[in-house]
Amino acid sequence: MKFTKITNLKTYLVKTGKGYPFPVYKTTGESNFIAGLLAGVKNAGKTNTMINMLEQEPHLLEGENKVYWFSNTQDDKVKLMLDKYPNFIYVGPLDNEPFFNLIDEIKSQTEEWKEKHKLVEVLQKHLNGEKISIEDMEIINNAPANFDFEEMNLDYPPINTIVIDDSMGSPLISGYNKDAKQFSRFFIAHRHYFTNVFIMSQHIKAISKPLRVNLNLIIIFPMRSIDIYSSIFGEFANLFKNDLKNFIDLMKVIEDRQNHSFLTIYQDKQKFVRVNFDEEVAF
Repeated sequence: MKFTKITNLKTYLVKTGKGYPFPVYKTTGESNFIAGLLAGVKNAGKTNTMINMLEQEPHLLEGENKVYWFSNTQDDKVKLMLDKYPNFIYVGPLDNEPFFNLIDEIKSQTEEWKEKHKLVEVLQKHLNGEKISIEDMEIINNAPANFDFEEMNLDYPPINTIVIDDSMGSPLISGYNKDAKQFSRFFIAHRHYFTNVFIMSQHIKAISKPLRVNLNLIIIFPMRSIDIYSSIFGEFANLFKNDLKNFIDLMKVIEDRQNHSFLTIYQDKQKFVRVNFDEEVAF
């Protein structure tokens, strides 16, 4: 290839306002919100691994932050989480009404936090002797009388985490109807709602491609057929030097361990391949 410079035009990073200082996740090393998939056969260890992730990130179950678990049944691990953490909420099966009601609740919660946060900023300006605009005075005058500053996390909005456990029977995940498209729009825009979303499934290909291509965290347990590996490899081939053999060989090593180990793939600002959460893999 030959490169010839023809203009002085350059790309540059557009400067934006400073974002909220969200906590860094131990699992990823970043503060970015997660769109995750845990894929594996029955009894591979998906639920156990998901719970491990939640307990490794304790901020997800503290303060105003909540975890919402969608599943057709409550197994013993889910019941244990319900007993241990008041912020862990079992919703029930992944049906349209409870899911979209939850999304509306999350949106409302986020807007309420932003309004309160704006009130705090205005009051701080007032206490510092800074000039207050007419709009700012309206915010102060309309402030709720029982506003509790001490209970509010002033650093960042509430973080919600939605976990969907083996709900491939739901058309929201596998279908292409109006509700499935609405689900996809939320999944793709989950960061704007300060929400993590995890899907656990026995069947990777049953999840629609618009969802799969927007994942930044993929956890794969050994599958029964190499054909499954081949069918999804293109979605993260660059992390394996574009060599399918690297991927299949690594999955064989994981399977030979016979201890519920899994492959972790992360693609965001950082990119990595690991066995479980703690073994980096290089090719």
